[in-house]
Amino acid sequence: MIYIGIDIAKRKFDYCIIDSDLNRIRSGIISNNSNGFNEMLNIIGNYGNARIGMESTNIYHLNLYKLFNWP
Repeated sequence: MIYIGIDIAKRKFDYCIIDSDLNRIRSGIISNNSNGFNEMLNIIGNYGNARIGMESTNIYHLNLYKLFNWP
């Protein structure tokens, strides 16, 4: 299992990807805009069995949340 944590702010979001043994696979900072959303989708697409958690300040997570088509 892969776990992806995303901390979302107004202009950017930080992410970290870890495995079941808590080894960091990848992390970074991405712009909170359409280019950043596409970059995040490409990154997430590399991991088939992933759980994603988001932490958001205010409403800044909504666009990324809707992009994933979550209920």
